[in-house]
Amino acid sequence: MFFKMRGYEVRAAFDAARAIAEAQAFCPHLTVLDIGMPEKDGYEVARHLQELDCPEEGVLVAVTGFAYPADRFRCAEAGFDLHLAKPVDFEVLEHALLLRQRAELAITQARAMAQLIRETINMGSTLLDVAATTKDKSQRQRCLSKVDKHCQRLSALLDAEVPEREHLVAELEKLHMRWVALVEADASIGSVGRATGPLGLRGDSG
Repeated sequence: MFFKMRGYEVRAAFDAARAIAEAQAFCPHLTVLDIGMPEKDGYEVARHLQELDCPEEGVLVAVTGFAYPADRFRCAEAGFDLHLAKPVDFEVLEHALLLRQRAELAITQARAMAQLIRETINMGSTLLDVAATTKDKSQRQRCLSKVDKHCQRLSALLDAEVPEREHLVAELEKLHMRWVALVEADASIGSVGRATGPLGLRGDSG
C-alpha cells in the first residue's frame, strides 16, 4: 500500500512459485522477500531470482524477524543486498529503491537515509565475510561486486549531511579497505574491477 500510494507499480506474491513467476515477468527494481515463506524459504527464492534474465539488476531485500549476525550472513550467502529486521521502515525501503536509481539522491529524510546507509554498510561487511570464507568462486565474485557498488553509491551519498555522518564515513572507509584487501589477495577476480585507493570522502561534516 505504501508504494502504491507513492505512485510505484507493485506486484505481490504469497508463495515462492508465484514470486519467481512475477519476478520473471516484471523484473522489479526492488524485491522484498520474507524469509519465512511457505514451501521454499526466502533464501532459496533469492537464489532463483538471481538466475532470471532481466535487463537490469534490482535490489534484493530480506525482511525477517531474525536479526542476528548469523541470519545476516545467510542472507548474504543467498545474494541479498540488504537484510532488514521487522518491523520494516518503508521509508528506508523507498530510499533503497531511489539509491539504486541515482546515487546523487537529494536527502529529504535524513533519519531514514542514515539508517539505510548503516544497514548497507552492515550488509556489505557480511558480504565480505562470505567472500572471505566461501569456496565458490562465483559467489565470491558476486559478493565482492555487490560491495564495490555499495561503496561507490554510499560514497556519493555521504558527500551530503546525514546524522552520524563522521561515524558512517569511518565505517565505509573500513568496509572499502576490507574490499581492497580481498580483491588484491585474489588476482583471479577480474569481474569486480581493480582495487582502488581510499574513497573520496570528507572526514568531517564541515
